[in-house]
Amino acid sequence: MIESLSEYLVSEEALNSRLRRLTDNSLTLNSIALKEDTEGSLLGHPLDVYLLIRRMAIDWKEVKDLLQTKYRRLSDVQMGQIGGHSNHTNALNVTFDSQVVSSSHEIITNKELKDAAFGVISLVNTYDLDIKSLANGFIRSKTSSGAKVTSIENQSNIALNAFDCYLIGKQTFDNKEYMNAKKWLTEAVDRWMT
Repeated sequence: MIESLSEYLVSEEALNSRLRRLTDNSLTLNSIALKEDTEGSLLGHPLDVYLLIRRMAIDWKEVKDLLQTKYRRLSDVQMGQIGGHSNHTNALNVTFDSQVVSSSHEIITNKELKDAAFGVISLVNTYDLDIKSLANGFIRSKTSSGAKVTSIENQSNIALNAFDCYLIGKQTFDNKEYMNAKKWLTEAVDRWMT
């Protein structure tokens, strides 16, 4: 009995450490994102906004999975100590599920991630942006005469990785914009190979 409780506490410490890191990362991103019109703001470039939304969507899923793991471990220890399902264990189950469900409406979901990708796609289409340059964090567009112009003032410090290019390419394909989908997916493969 004491050994199982000791094992539970060790595993809880590891889970709590991971949850603490995810929370600290989210708080850091939040504070940077909320800096308006300042250097280093994550909202000053469309790719930074996309990456912030993607990161929050993925991190939230991991937080939710970790919390469910914590609940299952606690439930296993309780069942080992008490035996079977007690009213207390069922009450914990209902409480945990309702807390996760009630807080999930505030969290970024895959729909928001798709919407963020759609926003990047719309920018590419509206301003005829060069996809390779945009994936590298530069906004390069064409003038009415066809000359390419790169905006130095509005560049991101972060480039997209292969996964990001794939997600945007998939969304572009789902939108039936096959020429741009091919460019995004080619960029994803190029980044994957290097």
